[in-house]
This record gives sequence, structure tokens and C-alpha cells, in this order.
Amino acid sequence: MPVWPTEPRPRLALAVATGLIVLAAGGGAVAQLDEGDAPPASVGTKALKDGAVTGVKLADGAVTTRAIREGGVRSGRIATNAVTNRTLANNSVTSTKIAQGGVQRLDLAISARVPIVVTRIVGAQIPVGVTDSLVARCAPGEVMLSGGFGGLPNTVGPGGTQANVLASRPDPAADGQPPVGWFVTFSNLSTNLASVTAYAVCAQSG
Repeated sequence: MPVWPTEPRPRLALAVATGLIVLAAGGGAVAQLDEGDAPPASVGTKALKDGAVTGVKLADGAVTTRAIREGGVRSGRIATNAVTNRTLANNSVTSTKIAQGGVQRLDLAISARVPIVVTRIVGAQIPVGVTDSLVARCAPGEVMLSGGFGGLPNTVGPGGTQANVLASRPDPAADGQPPVGWFVTFSNLSTNLASVTAYAVCAQSG
């Protein structure tokens, strides 16, 4: 009985090469990988060139806080005006997440700033038997909060008389007008020179 020689099986490389020749001859193209076709971890960070993944290529909600490593997003990597109050979730920024000194007073809206309060003081010496007035005024742009007077030291005479305050009020005193200072009238009925002061407590809104 004759023995026929067996043909060797084509190797894998030959089969792949044959397939490529058929594709080339037939004008075929290698199909692209669709979403979900790539095995997990098949595309590493080293395989991506700079700028390959942009914001418009990311699906909504694709990057969550759990996907960002600690310290992965720094201020230098955030575009100007990229984070606004509309892009922040409710209660996402709390006081514990703000670094010490991270928010300065000038970073806040004017309406949100706590005013700086200052005191404006004027003083005078009123001779014996003289009635005089002082006005402590806030600086331009300041808002007056309150006021008062001080002094009157060493004004008690042998008969028990002293310098008296006849008036202490906002200035101007017109109804409905914002005050700009504090007005005080002194009358020195003592036997000594009276050193007196008037002061206005003012708030700086800037």
C-alpha cells in the first residue's frame, strides 16, 4: 500500500501574512477599536501623547473625585476661570478645605466683607467760663456707626462745679440724612481749663 507524503501545516506567521495580503489586494482596512473593545489597562498613560485627552473628549461625569489621586489637581493645572460658583456642587467647599489665608478680604465681594472699624478723634481745651463745640468726622467714603465724648479731667472746682456736656449727637442732625460725624457741645463752668474730646466710630466699606 503506497504511503503518500503529508503536507506540513502552515505556520501561524504564514497564515497572518496571507491574511494581510488578501486584505491589501481586496482594498480592505483594519477596523478601529470602538469604545469597550480595548481590554482593561491596554492603554497606559505612557501610550497617550500630551494633549491627547481633552475636556471635550471626556464623557459627563467620567472623572469623579475618587478617580483623582491626592494632590493630583493643583492650582497651576486649573485654567483661569475654569472653576466658578456654578461649577461647584452645593456645600463642596467648606471652611476645612480652605487653606489658612487662602481667602483674603479683597477676594470677597464688597457686600460680603466685614467692615474695618476705625475711630476718628478730635480734642480741644476749653477755658473757664467758655462754651464750645467739637465735631469728629469720618473720612470720605467711611460710614459712621456711633460716637461720643471724653475728657473733662481736673474740671472740678472748689465749689463742686465742672465742665458740662450740653449736646452729644450725630452730625448732621437732620431727619433722614446719613450722619458723617459726631457733634458735642461743652460748657466749662469749672475753675480749671477743660481738656475734652469728641469721637466718631466709622466703618470702612472698601
